[in-house]
Amino acid sequence: KGELDFSEDQLKPFDWVVASIHTPVIQKESLTVKEATKLWCAIAENPYIDLIGHSELPQYEYDYDFVTKRFAENHKVVEMNANSCVVRPAGKENMRRLALSCMKNGTPIAVNSDAHSIYRIAQVQHIFELLKEIEFPQELIVNGSRNRFLNELKHHNHKTAEKLGGIWND
Repeated sequence: KGELDFSEDQLKPFDWVVASIHTPVIQKESLTVKEATKLWCAIAENPYIDLIGHSELPQYEYDYDFVTKRFAENHKVVEMNANSCVVRPAGKENMRRLALSCMKNGTPIAVNSDAHSIYRIAQVQHIFELLKEIEFPQELIVNGSRNRFLNELKHHNHKTAEKLGGIWND
């Protein structure tokens, strides 16, 4: 339904909040596109959420175009998870469709490895290949440069932006 495991009071002190669906949380094997679309639209409206995590999972597919518009309107960042391409190759086409919708709707993304092991920390080549293939604009990749990342943190009004601003002088 788009509810979180944390209360508003618990979320307030966090500097960056990622919302994602993890299989053990959902009581059924999959959601309909309509159910998943409704869920992500509710998340888009939540002021405490900053980033949408690995939302390309095939069993929770949603209307990417409709929802990424909502994400863009509410300035949510969508994760492009390189590990998903490795552990869930069937989801790669969903990842492509999600990236294309983000590009079409001006929805910012963050690229990461979502490494569950030290051996995969920098392995993001699958996502870079996909983004290059579809000619995804670099200015929509929030962690593509220090300035964009810092500006994203500032936009979300996080204290970390001040700390990093002092460290990352451009």
